[in-house]
Amino acid sequence: MRMSKWAAGAIPPVLILLAALDAGALKTGELLVLDGQNNRVLDVDPNNGAVDVFSPNGTPNLLNTQPRSIAVDPATGEIVVLNGNTPSFVLIDPVSGRQAALQESSQGSLTLGPGPTGLAMSPRAPGFGAFRTLFVSEQGEVHEIERNLLGGTASLLAAYPSQDEFAVGSFVAVRDPGGGDPLDVFVETSQKILLYDGNAMSEWWTVPQTSLQGLGWDPADQFYGDDLYLSLQYASCPSEYSGVFYFHLGGSLTPPASDFSGLAAVQTGGNLACPGPIALSIAAEPDVLFHPFPVFVVDAGSIPPRIIEITEFGFDHVAATLPDGSSASALAVYTPEPDASALAAAAAAAIAALGCARVRGARQARKA
Repeated sequence: MRMSKWAAGAIPPVLILLAALDAGALKTGELLVLDGQNNRVLDVDPNNGAVDVFSPNGTPNLLNTQPRSIAVDPATGEIVVLNGNTPSFVLIDPVSGRQAALQESSQGSLTLGPGPTGLAMSPRAPGFGAFRTLFVSEQGEVHEIERNLLGGTASLLAAYPSQDEFAVGSFVAVRDPGGGDPLDVFVETSQKILLYDGNAMSEWWTVPQTSLQGLGWDPADQFYGDDLYLSLQYASCPSEYSGVFYFHLGGSLTPPASDFSGLAAVQTGGNLACPGPIALSIAAEPDVLFHPFPVFVVDAGSIPPRIIEITEFGFDHVAATLPDGSSASALAVYTPEPDASALAAAAAAAIAALGCARVRGARQARKA
């Protein structure tokens, strides 16, 4: 059982910033499953198939309006869940599973449009006193949520092309091209992938005879690859042609060909004949192809859903079977950044410096 030193009630944002300092925080490779049907987050141990309820954990449950997507900060372990029916964001303590609502900043509102569905965190580390930007897809548009110690502010990032104005973006993936350039935001709308390249949103790729069920960016892209991962259901479900694929951009934004040439299959058919949402991780020692492994995929064809783990060189197995009556709306894996420990050390140093400054100030005041 996880224990937290945090007090009851809302989670102070500064404590979330310091979650990486807590030894009881999320473990590398820990898999979180958003069970939208039962308004909860499940914790799956891929090593032994154990499934536990991570949140709510004996506290009031804020995941009560059709939670639809989940994201984890790779530096702090902060968990964010998007409530879709009555749009809101729930922050979850990565140690105890306690929940708190993201509050509106005094600088603006958190008002979103109809039916927000997809959620992704910026891969770019925030400045001190801020938190990673959130990207939310919904019907006809994408919003970004800027956050700091005071709360969050939503603003329109881009509207979909006119021919897609009624489309709903179910999944979002964000790519950092580096060099301080604007982030690339990919949005999945069933049979299309839309792209915001820092200037405008356009149709990037149309998926023929298939439906997209998941979208993920290689969390190691800035170190090893530049790959967009897709969960594709071909024609009908199940199908031996369905599965998980990836497309290597190679530093450009040229889409795959419409005949699927350029897409590489990670695994198809079998356990992946009816794939659902996906989540990418990084093995302790990536394989010689420098792809992220394991890759977790929901087997949407089984009741209750199963979690399939694809390991190196395309081998797959059932990592866990969810409890009866469960759903798997979205997945997230805690994959720490290589410099997460440095961030934790910097945060600790900042707190120590702040404490020393206060002590010096108090001494000087007494002398005066």
